[in-house]
Amino acid sequence: MSLALIALGGNQGGAPLLAALQALSGLGRVQASSPVYCSRAREGVGVADYLNLVVELETALPCALLGQELRRIEAACGRRRIEAAVCHVDLDLLIWEEQILRPAELQRCYVAQPLAALRGQYRAADTGHLLAGDAWTALRAQG
Repeated sequence: MSLALIALGGNQGGAPLLAALQALSGLGRVQASSPVYCSRAREGVGVADYLNLVVELETALPCALLGQELRRIEAACGRRRIEAAVCHVDLDLLIWEEQILRPAELQRCYVAQPLAALRGQYRAADTGHLLAGDAWTALRAQG
Protein backbone atom coordinates (compact mmCIF):
# COMPACT_ATOMS: atom_id res chain seq x y z
CA MET A 1 0.00 0.00 0.00
CA SER A 2 1.13 3.52 -0.79
CA LEU A 3 0.29 6.84 0.83
CA ALA A 4 -0.87 9.74 -1.33
CA LEU A 5 -1.77 13.29 -0.36
CA ILE A 6 -4.43 14.71 -2.65
CA ALA A 7 -5.71 18.29 -2.84
CA LEU A 8 -9.41 18.79 -3.61
CA GLY A 9 -10.82 22.15 -4.60
CA GLY A 10 -13.62 23.89 -6.39
CA ASN A 11 -15.96 26.85 -6.30
CA GLN A 12 -19.36 25.41 -7.14
CA GLY A 13 -20.42 24.48 -3.61
CA GLY A 14 -19.68 21.50 -1.44
CA ALA A 15 -21.64 18.86 -3.36
CA PRO A 16 -19.07 18.20 -6.13
CA LEU A 17 -16.26 18.00 -3.57
CA LEU A 18 -18.29 15.73 -1.33
CA ALA A 19 -18.92 13.41 -4.31
CA ALA A 20 -15.19 13.44 -5.11
CA LEU A 21 -14.31 12.67 -1.49
CA GLN A 22 -16.72 9.72 -1.55
CA ALA A 23 -15.25 8.52 -4.86
CA LEU A 24 -11.74 8.64 -3.40
CA SER A 25 -12.90 6.10 -0.82
CA GLY A 26 -13.32 3.67 -3.71
CA LEU A 27 -9.62 3.97 -4.59
CA GLY A 28 -8.34 2.96 -1.17
CA ARG A 29 -8.74 4.07 2.42
CA VAL A 30 -9.03 7.77 3.23
CA GLN A 31 -6.91 7.86 6.38
CA ALA A 32 -7.46 11.50 7.22
CA SER A 33 -8.76 14.73 5.79
CA SER A 34 -8.04 18.34 6.61
CA PRO A 35 -10.64 20.90 7.53
CA VAL A 36 -12.10 22.74 4.54
CA TYR A 37 -10.40 26.02 3.66
CA CYS A 38 -12.55 28.78 2.15
CA SER A 39 -10.95 31.56 0.11
CA ARG A 40 -12.13 34.32 -2.19
CA ALA A 41 -11.73 33.87 -5.92
CA ARG A 42 -9.26 36.23 -7.53
CA GLU A 43 -10.63 35.89 -11.06
CA GLY A 44 -13.20 38.66 -10.82
CA VAL A 45 -16.44 40.01 -9.48
CA GLY A 46 -19.28 37.57 -8.95
CA VAL A 47 -17.10 34.46 -8.86
CA ALA A 48 -17.95 32.07 -6.02
CA ASP A 49 -15.52 31.42 -3.15
CA TYR A 50 -13.27 28.38 -3.42
CA LEU A 51 -13.37 25.43 -1.04
CA ASN A 52 -10.17 23.40 -0.61
CA LEU A 53 -9.03 20.46 1.47
CA VAL A 54 -6.29 17.84 1.52
CA VAL A 55 -6.76 14.11 2.14
CA GLU A 56 -4.40 11.25 2.92
CA LEU A 57 -5.27 8.21 0.84
CA GLU A 58 -3.78 4.77 1.37
CA THR A 59 -4.06 2.92 -1.93
CA ALA A 60 -2.80 -0.14 -3.76
CA LEU A 61 -2.91 1.71 -7.10
CA PRO A 62 0.38 2.71 -8.73
CA CYS A 63 1.00 6.45 -9.02
CA ALA A 64 0.22 6.75 -12.74
CA LEU A 65 -3.04 4.82 -12.44
CA LEU A 66 -4.06 6.92 -9.42
CA GLY A 67 -3.54 10.06 -11.52
CA GLN A 68 -5.80 8.63 -14.22
CA GLU A 69 -8.44 7.77 -11.63
CA LEU A 70 -8.33 11.32 -10.26
CA ARG A 71 -9.08 12.67 -13.77
CA ARG A 72 -11.96 10.18 -14.07
CA ILE A 73 -13.40 11.32 -10.72
CA GLU A 74 -13.11 14.97 -11.79
CA ALA A 75 -15.10 14.24 -14.94
CA ALA A 76 -17.71 12.23 -13.05
CA CYS A 77 -18.13 15.09 -10.55
CA GLY A 78 -18.75 17.68 -13.25
CA ARG A 79 -15.28 19.05 -14.08
CA ARG A 80 -15.32 21.07 -17.26
CA ARG A 81 -12.11 22.75 -18.43
CA ILE A 82 -13.83 25.63 -20.22
CA GLU A 83 -13.83 28.69 -17.99
CA ALA A 84 -10.90 29.40 -15.64
CA ALA A 85 -13.02 31.07 -12.95
CA VAL A 86 -15.48 28.15 -12.66
CA CYS A 87 -14.23 24.91 -11.18
CA HIS A 88 -16.64 22.21 -10.03
CA VAL A 89 -13.87 19.98 -8.76
CA ASP A 90 -10.10 19.81 -9.11
CA LEU A 91 -8.05 16.90 -7.75
CA ASP A 92 -4.27 17.19 -7.60
CA LEU A 93 -1.89 14.46 -6.48
CA LEU A 94 0.52 16.46 -4.31
CA ILE A 95 2.69 13.85 -2.62
CA TRP A 96 3.25 10.19 -3.43
CA GLU A 97 5.15 8.09 -0.90
CA GLU A 98 7.05 11.11 0.48
CA GLN A 99 7.88 12.35 -3.05
CA ILE A 100 6.60 15.88 -3.69
CA LEU A 101 5.01 15.89 -7.14
CA ARG A 102 3.67 19.47 -7.13
CA PRO A 103 6.08 21.67 -5.13
CA ALA A 104 4.55 24.93 -6.37
CA GLU A 105 1.10 23.86 -5.16
CA LEU A 106 2.42 23.34 -1.62
CA GLN A 107 3.28 27.05 -1.47
CA ARG A 108 -0.22 28.23 -2.34
CA CYS A 109 -2.23 29.23 0.71
CA TYR A 110 -5.31 27.27 -0.37
CA VAL A 111 -3.22 24.07 -0.26
CA ALA A 112 -0.70 24.98 2.45
CA GLN A 113 -3.36 25.94 5.00
CA PRO A 114 -5.39 22.69 4.90
CA LEU A 115 -2.17 20.63 4.62
CA ALA A 116 -0.77 22.30 7.74
CA ALA A 117 -4.05 21.65 9.59
CA LEU A 118 -3.99 17.99 8.48
CA ARG A 119 -0.47 17.60 9.82
CA GLY A 120 -1.38 19.30 13.11
CA GLN A 121 0.73 22.37 12.41
CA TYR A 122 -0.38 25.94 12.80
CA ARG A 123 -0.02 28.17 9.76
CA ALA A 124 -1.33 31.71 9.75
CA ALA A 125 -3.50 32.27 6.69
CA ASP A 126 -2.96 35.46 4.76
CA THR A 127 -6.40 35.10 3.13
CA GLY A 128 -9.37 32.85 3.68
CA HIS A 129 -10.22 30.67 6.66
CA LEU A 130 -10.78 27.09 7.75
CA LEU A 131 -14.43 26.10 8.07
CA ALA A 132 -15.64 24.57 11.31
CA GLY A 133 -16.10 20.83 11.59
CA ASP A 134 -14.67 17.90 9.71
CA ALA A 135 -14.54 17.86 5.91
CA TRP A 136 -17.73 15.81 5.49
CA THR A 137 -19.76 18.16 7.69
CA ALA A 138 -18.31 21.36 6.21
CA LEU A 139 -18.89 20.24 2.61
CA ARG A 140 -22.49 19.21 3.33
CA ALA A 141 -23.11 22.63 4.88
CA GLN A 142 -21.75 24.35 1.76
CA GLY A 143 -24.32 22.63 -0.49
